[in-house]
Formats: sequence, C-alpha cells, structure tokens
Amino acid sequence: MVLRARLTGLACALACALCGVAPARADLETALEQLERGDFARALPELQALAGAGDVRARDTLAGLYLKGVGVERDVTEAMGWYCLIAHERRGGPQVMRAVWFLAEYFRTGGGVPGPGYADGRPENENPLRAYFWFSVMAAQQRLYERVDERSVILGKIGANALGGVLLEEEKVALGEALGRWRPTRPVASAAACLDLPDGLVTP
Repeated sequence: MVLRARLTGLACALACALCGVAPARADLETALEQLERGDFARALPELQALAGAGDVRARDTLAGLYLKGVGVERDVTEAMGWYCLIAHERRGGPQVMRAVWFLAEYFRTGGGVPGPGYADGRPENENPLRAYFWFSVMAAQQRLYERVDERSVILGKIGANALGGVLLEEEKVALGEALGRWRPTRPVASAAACLDLPDGLVTP
C-alpha cells in the first residue's frame, strides 16, 4: 500500500514535470489571490519567479504593480522592462500590443505613461527614435506576430507618422532596416537589456 502510494505520487510528479503548465498556473493563481488580500510579502517573490520563467500574466501583473507603486516602490522603468519582455511574445494579440504601446508612449513622453495620474514624463528625456521603433512594431505586427490586433495597427501607424516628422531621413532609414531584422523571438538577457534598441542602434 505504501509502495503503491509512493509510485502514484511519483507518477503525478513526473506528469507535472513533463507538462509544466498546471503547477505554474496554480502558483500564479495563488500569488494573485495573495495580492488581492494585500499579502505582498508572499505574492511578490512568487510573481518574480514566474515572471523570470516567462509567464506572461505574471510579467503583466508585475509591470502593473511597479507602474502604480502597489506593494512595491513605484518604478516606471522597471515596469517598462517587464512590458518589453511581454512585447517579445511571438503569439501577439491585444495583451502583447498593449505592452508595446506602453513602451512607445514611455519613450515618446520622456518617461511618462498613458493614463491619468501617470503623465509624469520629462521633455529632456523624450526619445523619439525608440518611440518611433515601437510604434513601427505595432504597425508591422502582421509580419512579426502570430496574432494581429487591428486597432493597435492603426495606433502604431498614427504614432509612427507623427514622430516621423521630427526624425532625420537617415534615422528613419536606419530604424526601418532594424525593424526589418527585428523579431520578437530575439534573445533578451534581462528586462533592463530589453529596453535597448536592436542591432547596436544608438539613441541621442
């Protein structure tokens, strides 16, 4: 009886190890429940671990917490790093494009983000090159991602066209070439490194 129980437990463990999905989902749901109760001390380490392992919902949740300063010290740059990793999800769709839009607006406004209460960017930190790149990613998502969010394609084109007027022609050409080589599947070492432009492009 004891041996059978052990073998049953081993079989369950092996099944979980092979699929890897159910335990992670359970851990995420537990972390989200802890967040709702305000138990940040338990929820945050679990979310960090899941986000580091690639869980998109965990990354999105962490980004939102850092963006609003809920349970953590507010850190917009940290939030953008997590959104940037979400932007590298090949599947695409509304959630991924929302992250790309946050990135574009962050660089367009010099560190600010969309929405009431978060428009705290500084003109001296505005980075039209990076903003143009991420708006262009939105506009070109049909080529880059598996799923297309039509509304954000339009937003991307509007944003890129608006910024195109402040860029030099050679800058637009260089960014267009970089976008042609860029793929959401490119290796990214960390959330911070993700915010760098691809192919060694340097911003002013």
